Amino acid sequence: MLYSMMLVLPLAIGVNILLGFAIAKTSFHYDKQLLLQGIFKATAIYAAIGGFVLIARVIPLIDVEGVGQIDILNALTIIVSSVLGVYIVQGLQKLTQALKLKIKVPVQTDVEHQAHGTE
Repeated sequence: MLYSMMLVLPLAIGVNILLGFAIAKTSFHYDKQLLLQGIFKATAIYAAIGGFVLIARVIPLIDVEGVGQIDILNALTIIVSSVLGVYIVQGLQKLTQALKLKIKVPVQTDVEHQAHGTE
């Protein structure tokens, strides 16, 4: 299950970033720095999870004093499924927002209409 989620996690993150970018560009709130931060954060999250998967391949169980044994793959599965769920919910919310969003077009005043002979 974890490996399947790891395959779709970058897709969910990418869709989320793409929809956020589309909304920002359409509503004139685009921030290139924020986009780059989002891409960096997504890459860091994915790399960190991948690192823990590699650790779990070497040491699947660890003993933590006061807690007991922790199965790293099961713990990662819970975390990744939660993260994936969050990205999917955020993406669906952004999709809904994008579908409702209209491109803002400057409105001409009556004076501008008269000046152009469009009255």
